[in-house]
Amino acid sequence: IGTTGIVKPMSEEGFKNSLVPQLKVMKANGCETAVLVPGRIGQDLAEQVLGIHKNQMAETSNFIGFMLEKAVQIGFK
Repeated sequence: IGTTGIVKPMSEEGFKNSLVPQLKVMKANGCETAVLVPGRIGQDLAEQVLGIHKNQMAETSNFIGFMLEKAVQIGFK
């Protein structure tokens, strides 16, 4: 942890695992459907064009397959 207090995973596995808590928080907040976006631009488009709230979205980065599998395991439709 540097001076910002933000942990940045250095391995691919660490990075992938750092994405999963988004899904767990969404599920805990009662979301039944997860909207997976590749990054900030996708998030902005989903919000502006489709009217989807940020709290319903999870960033996948380059790991869409991994995040789809995790979303199903967590119980998303």
